[in-house]
Amino acid sequence: MGSMPIPTTLARALRAPLLSGSASVRLVVLLVVVALTTGIAATVASASTLPTCRLADTLTAQRSYADWDRTVLDTTYRLTTGYYPGDLRSTANAGLNSGHTVRAFVISDLRAMVRAARAAGARLAVQSAFRSYSTQKSTFAYWSRVSGYSAALKKSARAGHSEHQLGTTVDFRSYGGSAPWYYSDWGTTKAGAWLKKNAWKYGFVMSYPKGKASVTCYSYEPWHYRYMGRSEAANVRASGLTLRQYLWREQTAPAPTPTPTPSEQPSGEPSSPPSAEPSTEPSSPPSEEPITPASAAPAAVEPPAAVEPPAEPSSVPPSEAPPPGSSPTDDAQSEPSPAP
Repeated sequence: MGSMPIPTTLARALRAPLLSGSASVRLVVLLVVVALTTGIAATVASASTLPTCRLADTLTAQRSYADWDRTVLDTTYRLTTGYYPGDLRSTANAGLNSGHTVRAFVISDLRAMVRAARAAGARLAVQSAFRSYSTQKSTFAYWSRVSGYSAALKKSARAGHSEHQLGTTVDFRSYGGSAPWYYSDWGTTKAGAWLKKNAWKYGFVMSYPKGKASVTCYSYEPWHYRYMGRSEAANVRASGLTLRQYLWREQTAPAPTPTPTPSEQPSGEPSSPPSAEPSTEPSSPPSEEPITPASAAPAAVEPPAAVEPPAEPSSVPPSEAPPPGSSPTDDAQSEPSPAP
């Protein structure tokens, strides 16, 4: 550790003629305390400042399977290439269309939310859920070809940076409708509006709300919800922060000193996801790739070798009705989801 520079005020005091007796000692002690306190406060403030949305490939600090509700993922921070939860379950177990998976502990609250939405006349379906590192790599390459690299960065995550790789994130759509990004604002549809108002009650948080791209790093996506558990989702909502801001604050804030008493008992939560990592992992996960320095330019997109997603429809419908001539099924996905 390098030596700490002496604050100007303290330096002047040390150069000044000494005061008589204990007064001089008290003055020096006071100035030292002020200097140290100011330095500590500045360090804490700096540590908790939300990073800008820069392109980098830095491994996120909380990246174990047990850290699913603390992991920060954005344009800078990412998971490992081999991150692949071993407890994935079909979304059909939650009363939704099959062909997609989420981690097992998400199913119960997801099922409850789906039933409540259906009772309210806002029936939901899944557009996309868990995506592996390799799947996300193909997804980003597809949107780069369709929209261009710069545009893709705003609406799709590079491999490793996607919340979908956690296995706790779902892209929703209206039941019987087309992909949500075809609408002028899917958040104004019956299903989208219901989710915005009620998803937090079941543990789900919209990761990329409207007008917050400068702090979320991605454009508005009213269909993209990340499961945080009911208690934590309520905390995010009460904070008034975006999910990225909230998670960063939780990671960098000084840990409070617990003051338990013998009579205290832990309070129950509406949902109880496991804290331990799943017992199984892929037998042969891909090897870890080297980390790209933050100052380096983003790597060129590697297009998938074999899979060529279908072409994007030519128009975006302005209302909740699907594009003319389309008849999507609830078990099909016409193209890769652009959601981070």
